[in-house]
Amino acid sequence: MATSLMDAEKMVKAAKKNDKKLLIGLTRRFKGESQLMKKVVESGELGDIYYTKCGWMRRSGIPGWGSWFTREKDAGAGPIYDIGVHALDLACWLSSNFEPAQVLASSYSKFGPEKKALGDWGVPNLDGYYDVEDLSSALIKMRNGATVSFEVSWAAHVPRSEFSIRLLGEKAGLDLESMSIHSAENGEIDKKLRYKEADAYFEEMSHFIDCVRNDAEPITTSDEMLSLQKTLDMILLSSRENRVVLANEISSLR
Repeated sequence: MATSLMDAEKMVKAAKKNDKKLLIGLTRRFKGESQLMKKVVESGELGDIYYTKCGWMRRSGIPGWGSWFTREKDAGAGPIYDIGVHALDLACWLSSNFEPAQVLASSYSKFGPEKKALGDWGVPNLDGYYDVEDLSSALIKMRNGATVSFEVSWAAHVPRSEFSIRLLGEKAGLDLESMSIHSAENGEIDKKLRYKEADAYFEEMSHFIDCVRNDAEPITTSDEMLSLQKTLDMILLSSRENRVVLANEISSLR
């Protein structure tokens, strides 16, 4: 949403002051599989969700080397803010749990400083510089006791680039890659889900048009977005200072 919680709060304040709709472009929520997963969770089939694993690991995909993408003063962070936000948001949205209590994170820059694993997104500036992470992982303890495991990279020695979400509940688990519900009743049970493909960008824009024309509320609520930004800021601070960061350590205007 922004490069800090305080800037995100300024956006929310400006929208409210001017009576405008504020939609944050978290397009993954609008994919067909995401919509079906949300319905499964809301049905109660998984029960209480106590552990979630989420991530977006690119094998090779550093965007716009040397441009604003790879400069901390402009982008705030590397993949944590750029693509990690999509994985973390979807995990939190599916489980309806956006309230972090504490975070322990680590970050590394192994490819970017060497100009390796460059992607084709953005416009590179080879006279520029790189001072952000290219991989980060975190354990996030939520206020309700649940745990979220988070990992993201622009570049890493992984078998393939992958976006992943796995929800573990007391009754069953739900996995994005296999689009299956996993449970155990007198033996292991795997139930394959069938979903309708959707043009996520089209659905997102249609939703925003509905918000403007019919005064509907944006799916990305202000409270969710501010909590999401806070969690990302906690991940960044924890990885920089190599320690556990508590939610109340992140500066706020409020």
